[in-house]
Amino acid sequence: MKVYREWQIAGDEQWLKARYPLVRRSLEYSIRTWDPGRKGALMEPHHNTYDIEFWGPDIMCTSFYLGALRAMVEMAAVLGHEED
Repeated sequence: MKVYREWQIAGDEQWLKARYPLVRRSLEYSIRTWDPGRKGALMEPHHNTYDIEFWGPDIMCTSFYLGALRAMVEMAAVLGHEED
């Protein structure tokens, strides 16, 4: 979501295009690791800012995850990667 925010502020599509593959790889890791069933919630044990592991779905981390998924949809659409 930070990449999305910076792109929205700067409006530089070339900057976004250069970072898109890394953002996509990061989100793919998150899906594969914490949401392997693609349910739209972090299901597997995941670390957080409380320095503990959360087990099962939780609204705090899942809200960030859903925001990141939405940001990725927006960035992919701008760059013509809707099929990704």
